[in-house]
Amino acid sequence: MNTLNPIADYLCTIYGQENTVVNLGGLLFTLMHPIFTFPASYVIDTYGTRVGITIGSFIALVGVGLRLLVNNSFGWVIAGQAIAGIGRPFILNCQAKISANWFSSKSRGKVTQILTLVLNVSLVIGILIPGIVFSGYKPEKGNP
Repeated sequence: MNTLNPIADYLCTIYGQENTVVNLGGLLFTLMHPIFTFPASYVIDTYGTRVGITIGSFIALVGVGLRLLVNNSFGWVIAGQAIAGIGRPFILNCQAKISANWFSSKSRGKVTQILTLVLNVSLVIGILIPGIVFSGYKPEKGNP
């Protein structure tokens, strides 16, 4: 999500897409979390955090891999974002289970807070880095 939205204007110019289409990728990524939370939680509770994180990582990797086909069609970015979003709850929903299984009852709250902080810091970094990297870039329309 965070790699598209900060540079949406550049992507619109470079790939000749409407702003709505570019932002659809971020929206689909975010929308997949509530839709796939219950299946992800079932897998995590039934098979454990290792299986949940492995499945989530594999699905996210496939989604990110599809985004690499952007020069063939921007539709690959949208599909990749949706697929990567499906993997997200398999990874994020493991926080409480990790705290419950690996830490004492006294430290579970702190561990969950730290894991949540790491998640939020990574989101902020994901918003800042594309903006910094592309800050001096001036795209020429129709020349990807």
